[in-house]
Amino acid sequence: MIYLNDYYSTWSLANVKVSYYNLDIENSNVDKSKLDSGAYQIVGNLSGWRWRKILNFDINGMSQVNTTPTNDERGTTNTEKLLDAYFPRMQGLVPKVHDFIAFDQFNKNNRFILNDPPLYEVVNVEKSNDFELGFYKIYCKITYVLKSQVDAQLTDIIDYIDYEKKLYSIDSSLVINKLLDEKSQHNALQEGFDQKIGLYCITKNLED
Repeated sequence: MIYLNDYYSTWSLANVKVSYYNLDIENSNVDKSKLDSGAYQIVGNLSGWRWRKILNFDINGMSQVNTTPTNDERGTTNTEKLLDAYFPRMQGLVPKVHDFIAFDQFNKNNRFILNDPPLYEVVNVEKSNDFELGFYKIYCKITYVLKSQVDAQLTDIIDYIDYEKKLYSIDSSLVINKLLDEKSQHNALQEGFDQKIGLYCITKNLED
């Protein structure tokens, strides 16, 4: 059975590929019972937090950042400017507060505009229960945490394969990307791929 939600994000919302840093609480060296709201150093030598880095991850429907300044007791600031985005739960990622997002920006020469950009931090997560396969909505704000700082505190690197809409280890993703590259280059492979079962096969009539 094919679910409409499997394809909804691709059809209806513009997607953006990012490097997504998913907080790895299980492998973080933090107190999980008494200091849930305690003050921790997020990055650096004294930090016990760890993340999983997910390459080429798709987020959808990213909003524009409101540039109107906020006037409050702190004066005129832009500290509360949030952007929100969506992605379907079928992509296999469970977002958490303190996740980070890096937007890979390129110029016309295909070079990074910023080699070590500041990251957006996830500050709130909402989960839709409207569908059998719903969505996560994340709210993010800009931080002073740099990409290189979080890269120094990784437990794993994972690749998101858009063709499969799934997360794979780096070794597995290399094999899959190689197969997809060969598939696009050889008509024989393209003809032998059965879209319904997701496998390469040849149909043969046993009566012949």
